[in-house]
Amino acid sequence: MSPVTGEFIQYQPASPTWAQALQLTLNQIVMEKKFLLNTEPFSVTQIEEYICKMIKNENPFWLAVQDRKVLGWCDVKRLENINLRHTGTLGMGVSLPFRRRGIGKNLTRACLAEAWSSGFDKIELTVYADNEAAISLYRSLGFIEEGRFRRFARIDKNYKDALRMALFKSPDVE
Repeated sequence: MSPVTGEFIQYQPASPTWAQALQLTLNQIVMEKKFLLNTEPFSVTQIEEYICKMIKNENPFWLAVQDRKVLGWCDVKRLENINLRHTGTLGMGVSLPFRRRGIGKNLTRACLAEAWSSGFDKIELTVYADNEAAISLYRSLGFIEEGRFRRFARIDKNYKDALRMALFKSPDVE
């Protein structure tokens, strides 16, 4: 798939060559302990293996890059159960200095376009209920709330609720 470019930021499918640059961005977000379920840093090897597995399984995985730095990512991982393979789980993140500039929306749009063309019918995600910026982004893209998980995670002895949101390829689902 060819890269999409805009405002000196390149949007492109992930490849293992970006693992080290992605590690810096991902671990910065991990260490914030506000947005991701995982609160332990990832190694370059773990990220390389994840990227390779996503590519092998033909799962959409996009990066926003600028000057050899990864500014953010978005991926959709197909569920493995045979009866759920029409569904993918979306994950994304944007580095702190680059938030609220449309990068997350552009990444998500690129990922969704690839997901729809790859046979996904439903994309779901879990977002912390206090992450208002992300919830607003997802709603602007058409995601709807499917439910709430009370005390979904406990980070540093504090509970966090989460919302389950979903987007359907066919508009006939309410």
